[in-house]
Amino acid sequence: MVFRLLVEAYPNDVLVSQFEDIGVRVLRDSFRRKNAEGKNEYDPLWYLIGSGSRKDSKRMVDPKVARNDPRIISQSPT
Repeated sequence: MVFRLLVEAYPNDVLVSQFEDIGVRVLRDSFRRKNAEGKNEYDPLWYLIGSGSRKDSKRMVDPKVARNDPRIISQSPT
């Protein structure tokens, strides 16, 4: 649901209130998980989401930027 909202809006912003409308209380927590040591780590997909141009908004990062981000391309979800 989160990515659908972001992709459909791209390259525009999605307000945080729109995430709340689809039942996502804290966007960041949707992409966190515990690793083997019990520490929080982000799913690589989190790095595809950037700050929007307005306060309290998010958007998909530019594909050219994402392609060159080692946090995204060097990890795979477990």
